Amino acid sequence: MPGSDFFSSWDFTSDPCNFSGVFCDSDKVISLNLGDPRAGSAGLTGRLDPAIGKLSSLTEFTVVPGRIYGPLPQTISNLKNLRFLGVNRNFISGEIPTELGELRSLRTIDLSYNQLTGKIPPTVGSLPGLTNLILCHNRLSGSIPRFDSQSLSRLDLKHN
Repeated sequence: MPGSDFFSSWDFTSDPCNFSGVFCDSDKVISLNLGDPRAGSAGLTGRLDPAIGKLSSLTEFTVVPGRIYGPLPQTISNLKNLRFLGVNRNFISGEIPTELGELRSLRTIDLSYNQLTGKIPPTVGSLPGLTNLILCHNRLSGSIPRFDSQSLSRLDLKHN
């Protein structure tokens, strides 16, 4: 993003595991934290590439804030180790992919402050270890699914 210096330290001639916001374990990317919410500077602009689904060891994916638009790619369902998904304060549109329900390790989903429409897929309600579901400030409608998780402690759906 113009005006953001978040990526200024990225040197594409060196190991990506040394990039700011990229955390690795044994040369596998396990965490991407792109953007700096404390600074209020947007990190990324554009669409999320479906290739995100190839980061099979990813446990945490955060883009906050940003100017990400378009839908969440369905390939996100390939991230079987994902525990934290935070793509909030962006311009994500479309419906919440039902495939999120395939990510049985997910504990936190924060898709707040986007432009999501439709209903919350019942598959999201079936996530066994879900503790935080933050979907406020979107354009969601419809009924709220039943939640199977015994540890759900935060459900934020206001302003939909």
